[in-house]
Amino acid sequence: MWMISINAVESLDLFGRVEDGRMVLNAVGQIVHRCWADIPSHFPNVVPDAVQVMPNHMHGLLVLDSCVQLEREAFGKPVRGSVSTIIRSFKSATTRAARELEGREVVLWQPGYYDRRIRDRNALERARDYIRENPRRWTEQRPPIPEPHVRVRVIEIERESPLHPWSR
Repeated sequence: MWMISINAVESLDLFGRVEDGRMVLNAVGQIVHRCWADIPSHFPNVVPDAVQVMPNHMHGLLVLDSCVQLEREAFGKPVRGSVSTIIRSFKSATTRAARELEGREVVLWQPGYYDRRIRDRNALERARDYIRENPRRWTEQRPPIPEPHVRVRVIEIERESPLHPWSR
């Protein structure tokens, strides 16, 4: 089993927003969620587990058939059913669907992704908890955006003052 994390391009909030500790997906976020659930249609050896799409990233767990998960790409040659091939296909499918939705060229993802091998039941439960609690932590971790304000200090300079550049 693998925990996968993928960041949106430039960490932009492309997939929705967090309200009251819950993720509210926009149309593009729904595409991401749907494409993740659809992975087994393209890779029958893969079962998605927990998934959480966040405003600017996503986390998901993938269970792979043991004979495939050990294979790796060598010098860029894709290995059918490998984690990197699955994620490449997922990112491509979500981007293609978002382009169709938007009717224009869009970029959703930063290059690459993060993966972590889940080796036992305890690690699996910790990963599931982390994914499930992500929206609640988002609100706690993200500092509030300050209200824009400008402090203006008005200094009046008398016309005859040596500080007034036009008095000479």
